[in-house]
Amino acid sequence: MEIGVYSCEGSSLIQDMGYQEGEDYRLGVSTYYKENDGKIYRIAKMLFGPFDPFFGVWHLFTLLSDSVND
Repeated sequence: MEIGVYSCEGSSLIQDMGYQEGEDYRLGVSTYYKENDGKIYRIAKMLFGPFDPFFGVWHLFTLLSDSVND
């Protein structure tokens, strides 16, 4: 298993993977699988945002007077 963070500067990969809409960038994570012959497949994608399972403090924000709105 390999884990890495890679730059996509100078390519359209960010748009192709669905992490940019217009001028807006969206944070997220993708998982990939590499076959023995070198072919790479994206297995899954998830965008980060309110109430995603990766940032547990979102649920605490709902206890605030303005909830997650501010």
